[in-house]
Amino acid sequence: MSVRKLILTFSLLALAAAAWGQRVNSITVPGLDGRQVTFPVYSVPGMNNIAKADLANGTILVNWPRLMRYQPSSQLIRLMLAHEAGHLLHQDLSADREDRADYFAGRTLRIEGYTSRDMAIVREDMLRILGRGDSTHAPAEERVRITMQGYNSVPSRPTRQTWNASSSSPVNRCASHPSHLTKTFCVFTTRSSGGTASIRLLFLLNQAIGMRGG
Repeated sequence: MSVRKLILTFSLLALAAAAWGQRVNSITVPGLDGRQVTFPVYSVPGMNNIAKADLANGTILVNWPRLMRYQPSSQLIRLMLAHEAGHLLHQDLSADREDRADYFAGRTLRIEGYTSRDMAIVREDMLRILGRGDSTHAPAEERVRITMQGYNSVPSRPTRQTWNASSSSPVNRCASHPSHLTKTFCVFTTRSSGGTASIRLLFLLNQAIGMRGG
């Protein structure tokens, strides 16, 4: 076997292994009440659809071989499974059911911590794979818009900035060296718009005791 054939063979095996690794047996999503809900995922290679929510049995059916031919990202697979989970949670048979499931999927990814970079990958995959839509699904561009509406419906949490006293801080130096509390003072520095202001705290406990005792 030539080197070129060997490289091609190993490349195909690597792709197959990566695709297989993205298959899952279940998915857990935040339910409509905020609690985590888990749904089983079953592989159905002969199914016409790529994925389908079995409302009667509360399961998600996926035609993994057909899906993997599109070489989807892991982010899109997660979105797809969340979309089907949305169907199971909503139990909706109305004409808006697909839009509601897309919205739920986008919201789920935001709650789970997917970033704007992840969503850019999702958008690219959706536009590449979904196409013009069909009788029940909107065109790819519209589905991207609804998905992002769901994603952006969850407010971003501001990063909390907590202050931890280090061993070199004035507070710890005073606490770890009691002698500093007798005849010396500790300087605490804070910054304001006007510059740096020093707040000096003078501790003369021992001196006060000495003066009271005299």
